[in-house]
Amino acid sequence: MPIEMLTGFLSVSLIATLLGLAGIGALALWVFEEREEANDRVDLVERVGERARVTTGGVVGGFGSLAVVVTSIMVTIGQQLAMTGAELAPLFKAAPALTGEILLGLLAYFQIKGYVPLQPWQLGVIVIAVVLVTIVARYGTSESSISRFKGA
Repeated sequence: MPIEMLTGFLSVSLIATLLGLAGIGALALWVFEEREEANDRVDLVERVGERARVTTGGVVGGFGSLAVVVTSIMVTIGQQLAMTGAELAPLFKAAPALTGEILLGLLAYFQIKGYVPLQPWQLGVIVIAVVLVTIVARYGTSESSISRFKGA
């Protein structure tokens, strides 16, 4: 690790430590000053919170609003993905060969990208398993469907 990176990291962590200590010191001072005027603990927390909001100029409230907005967006995206999956589920059940090909294509893509390290024989076993599952999903396992598949 180059010394420049180490000194940069130390200076950033030192600044963060000093800011944290200043924040804790300010909170302790505000609690000490407001505890005599507060009626109970809830009032004390409200008074200290108001002083913190005024002192920081609403920056903390802005970050809270940003967190709420980002969370809302992520929940909406998750709901839309769930609805899309619910719409695609009957298609995957009705077309098991298409589903198997899509899964094998994704697996091959992730293997090429290096996310899924597979040996060629492992990929072959997966292909055979997908083909067998596709046949069972398409034709079932009853005696009449097995004889129909054999061509009898």
